[in-house]
Amino acid sequence: MRPKTVYVLGAGFSKSCGAPNQGELLNAIFALRTHPKHGIRKSTLKWIDQLESFMINNLMVLKKEIPNYSLEDIYTPIDKSIIESTSFRDHTPKQLLDLREKINKLVIVALRTEIESNTDKKKTIDKFARYIVNCCKQRIDNEELDTVSIITTNWDIILDNHIFNVINEDPIPSGHKFSGVLDYCCYISSLEEDDEKIKPGLYALGKGRYNVKLLKLHGSLNWLQCPKCSRLFVKLYKSFNGGYVISKKYCRHCEKNYDLKEDITNQLYTNLITPTFLKNLNNVQNKLVWQNAAIELSEADKIVFVQSIVMAACCVMLPAVILPGHFTKAGTLMPPSHNVPFAFASPPLSEYRSPPLSFVKITIVLFDNFSSSRVFIILPTASSRLLVMAA
Repeated sequence: MRPKTVYVLGAGFSKSCGAPNQGELLNAIFALRTHPKHGIRKSTLKWIDQLESFMINNLMVLKKEIPNYSLEDIYTPIDKSIIESTSFRDHTPKQLLDLREKINKLVIVALRTEIESNTDKKKTIDKFARYIVNCCKQRIDNEELDTVSIITTNWDIILDNHIFNVINEDPIPSGHKFSGVLDYCCYISSLEEDDEKIKPGLYALGKGRYNVKLLKLHGSLNWLQCPKCSRLFVKLYKSFNGGYVISKKYCRHCEKNYDLKEDITNQLYTNLITPTFLKNLNNVQNKLVWQNAAIELSEADKIVFVQSIVMAACCVMLPAVILPGHFTKAGTLMPPSHNVPFAFASPPLSEYRSPPLSFVKITIVLFDNFSSSRVFIILPTASSRLLVMAA
């Protein structure tokens, strides 16, 4: 059996194509009000006003400090109240659920707007997608040649679209309805009922075709989920970089099985694991993704961490005891960990106000040494230095 490589992609992969990182998302949301290239719907502008009002009147954030605020400090009190079924100031749990969904949709609009405004450097992602697809095609002749997969924490669908388009460049073989499939490693249905090119990966293998595994640990912009049956609906595009945020979609399976017609109980909602200190990981589809990601990593002969698709910023983790001197309890990173300056993208808040949680939390960084283990406690101040590990 050939060795297996698992690629792990972080925010730097999409950042090189114009996607804002998490710290820039809030500014990108408010920038939608005056974005020069994209017409923004009135409903989206209304959601931005509601978010701003919630921050000022409920989170007690000064208007001038909004650019310095973090998404964690918005989502966390909302999630806490939803979990405990309690009101937060003048918002009931039901209103908080509605607000949370609107913020998710604003994240989707902001991400796709920023990506579509930056068309450079996507050729490199296309080359990466072609390489991955060519590796996966080998499974047509021998399904045991499971040599590559991708794990990502990104929400955007830049890579998803590129892989999907490369797969569908090949002619569909006689007797089949697709050449290969993009496999999210969970149970999916196509959002459009007549779209035969979106199928679960195991279904494709059973039909003698191939799958390209892309495991999205934090959900995806193009995922919509039914609250009644938990089915995950997916749509992919040639160039569009976002999901549905305005038009309401409903689960066609529940409409048929339960005799429903555009009922709120089967109205599809976004599936994003958002930046919050109270993450809910109980979603059955997300559990499948995480479980399969663990299996992929356990089967890997080589793990490649891709920090940027443009610069040569990758590192390789080899299993233990491959080279002399390797630590036997864990994999070995190449290059080894090193210290680099850590600076804020924006200045800290004024001293006369209580800072948000993300400014006062303590970050604990652990790492293994061949001779000993040490712990660094880092307070996130403007002059601190962060131990950056290749992982």
